[in-house]
Amino acid sequence: SKIQTVRKSIRLKLIRHAESGNNEVYSKAHSLFHWGDSERFDEDGWLKYVNDHRSADPGLSSLGTKQAEALGEFLSEELDREASAPTYFVVSPMRRAVDTILPTIRALNERKHVKEEERCHVCVHALYHEVEGCHLKNKPAPGMNQTDLTSMIQSESFQDSRHISFVGFSGVHEEGWYSHGLGAETRTEAEERASKFYLWLCEYLDAQLKDESDDVFDAGVRKFHDKRRRTVVMLGHGEFMGYILKRIIAAFGYSVEHEGVPHRSSMVHFNTGVTKLEYFGAGRFLIMYSNQTSHIHLPHMKTG
Repeated sequence: SKIQTVRKSIRLKLIRHAESGNNEVYSKAHSLFHWGDSERFDEDGWLKYVNDHRSADPGLSSLGTKQAEALGEFLSEELDREASAPTYFVVSPMRRAVDTILPTIRALNERKHVKEEERCHVCVHALYHEVEGCHLKNKPAPGMNQTDLTSMIQSESFQDSRHISFVGFSGVHEEGWYSHGLGAETRTEAEERASKFYLWLCEYLDAQLKDESDDVFDAGVRKFHDKRRRTVVMLGHGEFMGYILKRIIAAFGYSVEHEGVPHRSSMVHFNTGVTKLEYFGAGRFLIMYSNQTSHIHLPHMKTG
């Protein structure tokens, strides 16, 4: 059999958002109403607190803002050192995800002597949202529309919006990304969405691999170790990232787990935890590490 000597790959980073207002709400509810204690847990009090304080599409908590800044300082330096320009970002349309990655984009776009064509490329993908979608008390909320998201992202040192694209949105520019929602998404629906997004991701990365630019190459060749490489950063959500990673590990053979079982197989990510992969085309991934949080230096800042 013929030995394949060249295996071009692209670096891929999956990152969970920083602590959101809702993360903070659930954490406080767990503490106040003794979550996990079978004898003292006050389910009614827990539900009322969550319903009274939860937001359909929250931004970051004060701690989450600090986590995002720490991630931005760490990640922008790493990408500036190792990644080719532009860096490609695939981002959830939820506010907490966009808020988390803005410090990184700002730092990369404000580098000295950066050319317009080297500014970050940002793809907001409507399928890359968290499980359950955008809802409040099980009533759907539309979420931000393309104008809202463009305004948020373009403020980070983009001279125009040509580096910002959208996938999975309706044809109506003014409609929010969850305008089709009927309420809280079920797990079965989320699993189906994860399959669609996984297939899109493979196609997106395969198209990148076909690029003949000199930043797409076989990273295993020693003489290229110091060369800047094509890099894709994905900013999403803990549970849905777990769905995607399960498909990466099991590929097309993955199936929906048992209905009604609350504890499922998953991949744990702290807020702003980073998982690094290499992609070799045709659905072939190599996981390099998972849930790396070296940018979070203080114990109290590690949440999720």
